[in-house]
Amino acid sequence: MTNGVAISKPYTPSKQRITPEFAPGVPEVELRPIAPTLKALKIGGKAYFPTEQRSSLYATIYRLRKDYKRQGWDVKISESEDEYTIYVIRVS
Repeated sequence: MTNGVAISKPYTPSKQRITPEFAPGVPEVELRPIAPTLKALKIGGKAYFPTEQRSSLYATIYRLRKDYKRQGWDVKISESEDEYTIYVIRVS
């Protein structure tokens, strides 16, 4: 304490990945950068992401659609549950 005031360290979040534990032998998925990958897509270009990134991917696409609405930026999304993959195709 300093002059009657308690000093505490600021909160710093853990850098540990927060994912559920899987059965032994299940490979850990390689995550891809979402926004830079989507921004780099040319019209007709395709990108894929693991299904574990689904929530972040959809949120990023929503934001980019709003940010680049004037330019007409849009993508088509399809999911393959068998392959645990989400495909994104730039349409405009």
